[in-house]
Amino acid sequence: MSRSQRRPSRILWISVILLLLCSGFSGVASAAIAPVAQTSGAVFHAPLGTLPRLLDHLLRETHRLRAVVTGPQDAAHLTVFFDPDCPFCARFWQTLWPRHRDYRIRWIPVAYARPDSNRVAAAILLASDPQAALVHNEEGFHFRQHHGGLMPIYHLPADLAKAITNNSDFWRHWFGMLPVFFYRSTTGVHLFVGRPTSTQWRHVHQVALP
Repeated sequence: MSRSQRRPSRILWISVILLLLCSGFSGVASAAIAPVAQTSGAVFHAPLGTLPRLLDHLLRETHRLRAVVTGPQDAAHLTVFFDPDCPFCARFWQTLWPRHRDYRIRWIPVAYARPDSNRVAAAILLASDPQAALVHNEEGFHFRQHHGGLMPIYHLPADLAKAITNNSDFWRHWFGMLPVFFYRSTTGVHLFVGRPTSTQWRHVHQVALP
């Protein structure tokens, strides 16, 4: 993987860094360039320049990506990027899934953490019940091995391989960190990187829109 592939969009992250520095968050520089979010996250409310329009555009673009959808249609909507072999995503799952009936979630799988992540993602997407496959993978996560609980498929269809590559390229170009999720409120589109605290989850639940 080249350095340019790993680097998030300059427009997005320069604006985010400035925003968070002005908002009093600590550790922003290291968090913004790390490939994986390992600590409590920070929500980006994006009031600067063109960033609100960019976030709105990115959220709309995510609906063109292959995903697993869970939760009731009329619940608050979240769009989550995850790798099925990412331990930080699995920890994120542990905090979010008990609340899953409160949200309509689009789980967008990417392949980054392990060489077979794309085949585990494909196993989820190709399952007769993708939601059940997703639950099996995350609840059976092997934290010592850094591997999801679902076995990777042997044969990866070309069209599905392309869909997962598209997911991964989009995520890598714009974010480059996991987990990451979007939600919309009355004030616009918000981007959250990392695992929210209980207080942050309460805020998301209060403001996120269907």
